[in-house]
Amino acid sequence: MFPVVDEVQVSDQLTQSFVRESEFNTVGVELLKEAASYLTISCNIYPPSKVWNKRQAAIGGSGVRVFKLVSAYLDQTCQNRREISEILSRLIFETAVTIRYLVAHQNPEVIESFVKYALRFERELWDEIQRNIKKRSGVITPIEDRMLQSITRASMRSGYSIEDIDLKDRSNWAGKNLYQKSKEVGWDKLYLASFGGMSNAVHGSWTDLYGHHLRSADNGSYTGTFDWSIPRPQSIFAMIRLVAQVSADLFHYFGGEAVTEHFEPMILSIFDRTTSLTDGHERYLANKTWPEI
Repeated sequence: MFPVVDEVQVSDQLTQSFVRESEFNTVGVELLKEAASYLTISCNIYPPSKVWNKRQAAIGGSGVRVFKLVSAYLDQTCQNRREISEILSRLIFETAVTIRYLVAHQNPEVIESFVKYALRFERELWDEIQRNIKKRSGVITPIEDRMLQSITRASMRSGYSIEDIDLKDRSNWAGKNLYQKSKEVGWDKLYLASFGGMSNAVHGSWTDLYGHHLRSADNGSYTGTFDWSIPRPQSIFAMIRLVAQVSADLFHYFGGEAVTEHFEPMILSIFDRTTSLTDGHERYLANKTWPEI
């Protein structure tokens, strides 16, 4: 009924043979691919109608988004571009929180606030175009006409008229910020590392510049460096767990108990093997002579 996903082999004997940290990255990448394979399966479960309703589409579409972001994360990780993989990890975490929060809150008001919140930009753009048209005494340029049609399609397909979007309400969707949502779904500790910490990478703060884009000298001077930073295994291990958990959430949401029971051993195995890989990496670090990797 469901595709078979090949299992990545992880053992103490394997990790004890590693002499470079990059070997942990290699196995971690393969294990993340395995977890992402289950994510694709979970996002291809449909009801008898073969289509999703709006709530299901928000959750399933977010799952598809996570998969695409993970694909990009894998690409940048394999190219040893830590700077970009860190940015992507924050985007993945935020979308994963959205999935868990929407799954946990089935009341219609939550999904409607999620949709309306996303349409605020379209409403702002719509109002700006209307103001410009008014200044020209009703003359509409071709590009404005196309933009207005695009905004109308986006809002109508979401179940609203663009005039239904209230710009006076400046609160986040569901009335909570990302940290509050993370805490509610049990990821408040993960938030600090996966979102808060990665803000430096997203916004290009001094910490990001100093860590990845500058070389410093003892006399307080700096020069730029175009060399890429090598990803650390800890980030990959955290990503494996996140994707496995989201896959489990989606299996339960879309497939119910029967599908959950079918995939539960596979998901638990991913967690177990990730723990084994993490423990092996900790042993490696305990015996490591820095800074060689």
